[in-house]
Amino acid sequence: MLAKLSFINYKHKFYIWILILYYSMNPIISTGSKINVMVEFVKSEAQEGRFPTRSELEEKFHMNIRGPKLSGIRDVYQLAEVKYKRDQNPFLKYEKEKRLTNICLKLFPKLGYKIVRISIHTTHHGADFILSNAKDKLIPVEIKAYHKYGKVGKVIKYKPYFTNEISQLKKYIAELNSPYGYLVTSTNRNLGKNIPQNIRILLGKDIKTLLIKYRLLGELKSLDWIRNTYVSVEKKKTVKKVQNRILKYVKEKIINGEYVSRREIDKKFRVNTRTFFSSMKEIYKKIGIDALFLAHARMGGSIDKSLIRQRLLDFCKKEFIKGHQPTYKEIQRKFHCLPKLFFPGGIREIYQLLNQEYNRKFATKLPEEKEKMKREVINFIQKEVKKGYYPTWRDITKQFKIGINNYFKKGMREIYARANIKLSQRKGLRSSRAS
Repeated sequence: MLAKLSFINYKHKFYIWILILYYSMNPIISTGSKINVMVEFVKSEAQEGRFPTRSELEEKFHMNIRGPKLSGIRDVYQLAEVKYKRDQNPFLKYEKEKRLTNICLKLFPKLGYKIVRISIHTTHHGADFILSNAKDKLIPVEIKAYHKYGKVGKVIKYKPYFTNEISQLKKYIAELNSPYGYLVTSTNRNLGKNIPQNIRILLGKDIKTLLIKYRLLGELKSLDWIRNTYVSVEKKKTVKKVQNRILKYVKEKIINGEYVSRREIDKKFRVNTRTFFSSMKEIYKKIGIDALFLAHARMGGSIDKSLIRQRLLDFCKKEFIKGHQPTYKEIQRKFHCLPKLFFPGGIREIYQLLNQEYNRKFATKLPEEKEKMKREVINFIQKEVKKGYYPTWRDITKQFKIGINNYFKKGMREIYARANIKLSQRKGLRSSRAS
């Protein structure tokens, strides 16, 4: 009979709600009958611009939609001849948290607390709110803007977006040495057992009672919106879309030489980055960057330096096998770090550890190496003069591949003076054979 209804007015809607109540309280009613009522309920809600969620339907009708007769919520909407329309925008989560934050901002002062700090959606870590009570004790507050059919107080392993709020709040209480803490949530479903006495929970119904008591009627509307707005962060397409936007943003920043923090991403996209990525390292891995070699990752000495040392050595070893001797600058560009932070002796220490002779053309020489080069140049001059040939600037540069002024500040005349060879007073030195 209900399946033949073509128009649903308020009177018919009242009958539907009566049937929902009756069927939900009588488990012996057939599944088929419940589905019929469920379909009509979806039709009536859709006409008012509301699209019930799977959780909502299962809660109302006390049945699992994914069963032998229905494969999921889309089947229900198909039977109701209603286009399945869900707002899959995860940024709604930010708006819901923002509204619940505003409710808390007005509610807690009414309860006699002073607001010391707001951490949610800021660069601060820790509890969403920190209050101060009459005894000047710090009280942490954690808020969870959930749908009215959401749950708090129990970890759901197969849904990684849910966390154990009780455990989270206990940590903040310990850190602040607080006498107690608040968990404020818009849902009425508390699945926690053996809740510690130092945790006070304000469920949706408790918040509503307080808002009515203090005549905060505008906030009542916000609370209703929070409780009735469903955010589906589990849809793969939506999650993938947000992930791609974040990856593109981080990659562009890194190319421009800028480090992107998790806080910056949270603020830029108005999301919790951990909802989409397990960590910042995962983000860097997906864009092909080793996070260990970004400058920020080594600040504070939190990274195991031996790991980076070994990677530098492995790179140089592979290059030696190819017949190439990497320079200090090459290593620096390759790993985005200063090798001297990990090898105090610089490039020479790296070569020494790999049993390689270091002889680089453009490297800065040690004092001993400079003296050795000077002796070689002087010996070369003396030998050539004995043959009757006076080497020029170009001869020495070509022979030793050095910049003469780096070793002899007064140039060629200093070289000849040290070699005890007298030159005639002339403007320039020319290649000449002894007559």
